[in-house]
Amino acid sequence: MTSPSTGTCPRRRTGWSSGSALEGRFDGAICAISTAGLLSADELGRHLEAMARHLLPGARYLVQQGLAGDQAELWRSEWEAERGEIRLHVVFEALERDLDRARELSRSRVEVLTGPRAGAVVEDLHTTTYWTPATWRAAIDASPFAQVACYDGGLPERPPVELEQAGGYLWHELAAP
Repeated sequence: MTSPSTGTCPRRRTGWSSGSALEGRFDGAICAISTAGLLSADELGRHLEAMARHLLPGARYLVQQGLAGDQAELWRSEWEAERGEIRLHVVFEALERDLDRARELSRSRVEVLTGPRAGAVVEDLHTTTYWTPATWRAAIDASPFAQVACYDGGLPERPPVELEQAGGYLWHELAAP
């Protein structure tokens, strides 16, 4: 992406980082596809501390993280995707939840239905943090960041929503100190 004001490409770093491997300070950062859910509350706190050290004052950190209601049912998302001769059947689902530990066991499964790898299946089990609006708010309040907005990424216009709203595809706009 080129900056319209300077015609130059901004610096970009990719990959998950605790912050220790980053060099310099940045105008903004993005944490996509609910990867913050892979961290416990303590780990998220350390991650946000590290990110704050590498963002300029007032810079934004956009974090996509779903938040479930306190007693939400186990979720399941299932769909098919197709491109050219390849068709996939995809399932993401929560299998069990430990509310006392705020942890959730989830499964992702991708089956190749057509194409050169028809019949292949990739499946993964992973444990994530079960974030609710209350636990997310507490984690952000304990961090150096201030949450300034939240957007519903599940809708095409990505409207702003209340900071306390639950939802599966929320983008949290955090402002660096």
